[in-house]
Amino acid sequence: MAAAYHVIIADDDALIRSLIARIVARTYDSVMISAVPDGFDALGIYQQHGADLVITDQQMPVLTGLRLIERLRLLNPTLPVIMASAHQSIEARVRAMGVTYFLLKPFRVTQLTQLLTGVLPLSELEVDFVSDEHGSCHAGSHRGQWQPHLLCNDGTYKEL
Repeated sequence: MAAAYHVIIADDDALIRSLIARIVARTYDSVMISAVPDGFDALGIYQQHGADLVITDQQMPVLTGLRLIERLRLLNPTLPVIMASAHQSIEARVRAMGVTYFLLKPFRVTQLTQLLTGVLPLSELEVDFVSDEHGSCHAGSHRGQWQPHLLCNDGTYKEL
């Protein structure tokens, strides 16, 4: 099965990069993660494969997060980008550049998870809420495969 999402993570700190990758992997059932140590590699991956989300640090060798965002905006003005930085002083600047979210380091796992689900829904398709004998359900796709079904509050799926 193809991944539902492709997320690029650019951070020169291997521990932070690994932590963010683990959070992304635990948040989504079907995700391809490209984790790289600098903005130049992230830009190359985006140019070759695209992405649904880019998460970047600011201070990195070769190409900083700000320069990466500038170049990504030329390629795709609406690409969701999360900037994670220990320098709150750059928040206004990166927001003016169109960053979707600014995440101040150090951050809590729950903070990043909330931002992720705010950018990329947990399921690829959610349609109108309906109700049946099992309570509120929604029609949509299950783990990236379109099949008419209802996902009910109790976590069960019913074929439509």
